[in-house]
Amino acid sequence: MVTIPLAPRTARAIDLATGERCDGPIFLTADGRRLDRHGAGRIVRRVASRAGISKNVGPHTLRHAFITAALDAGVPLRDVQEAASPTVSDDVRSVPPPPQEPTSAPGS
Repeated sequence: MVTIPLAPRTARAIDLATGERCDGPIFLTADGRRLDRHGAGRIVRRVASRAGISKNVGPHTLRHAFITAALDAGVPLRDVQEAASPTVSDDVRSVPPPPQEPTSAPGS
């Protein structure tokens, strides 16, 4: 597990979003279901628009901002890669390389 430092304001927002819950998704819809990527995209675009940002902003923009901020804060590259990619795990890193094709002996 990798620990990435969060700005106090971000940590507080996550605490408010999760309340007393210890498991399950961090972000829920108004009716209590898991917020999907399309809903997250709509929220990000709406908030960017309200903030006066005219550039096309979406969740992927936030991913880039997170990576840049973490690297600027001195977080090791491998930790940032692991935090930014939920598909990277110990299992993936420990997969052995594929077997080599047998080489034939000279003169065979």
